[in-house]
Amino acid sequence: MNALKPRPTAEGVAERLRTFRQRADRELLSFVADKKPAAQGSLRELAASVEALLGGGGKRVRPALVYETHQALHGAAEAAAMPIALATEMRHAHLLIHDGIMD
Repeated sequence: MNALKPRPTAEGVAERLRTFRQRADRELLSFVADKKPAAQGSLRELAASVEALLGGGGKRVRPALVYETHQALHGAAEAAAMPIALATEMRHAHLLIHDGIMD
């Protein structure tokens, strides 16, 4: 018979989110930094703006939920989970910018 895992505490969840947020911030900035050298002209300015936006921090709750859901459904397939989670954060940032422009 499978034993149930203990319920996570609020402190445990907060720590897990904090750890995820730090890692996500590093990986997002690394992704943009990898793209910047190839950018020229106005694309270089756009890359700098994207870097500033993604580097500005944030709660990163959406990508954390995607990541944790993937982990729960597929186990320790972290190599697949993180890119999907980061794509979710980049899409959310895009929608915030678009909404701000349209208003």
